[in-house]
Amino acid sequence: MSEFGDKVKTIAIIGCRTRPKVTSGTTKTGEPFKATTDELGNTVTEYAERQDVTIRPDAVNLKLGAIS
Repeated sequence: MSEFGDKVKTIAIIGCRTRPKVTSGTTKTGEPFKATTDELGNTVTEYAERQDVTIRPDAVNLKLGAIS
């Protein structure tokens, strides 16, 4: 494949991803924040002097039954 074809293929792969959702505002106490949620639902909230991270792992299916 040509160099141009390789570039187009790379752009197509990158282009189908969803972008992070960014929200900003102030808390009830007036502290400014910026929250970024990625495509997996994980959120990083940045404040003036700290960061909070919320990770949402994939669901795990457990097969519960009698062990014989």
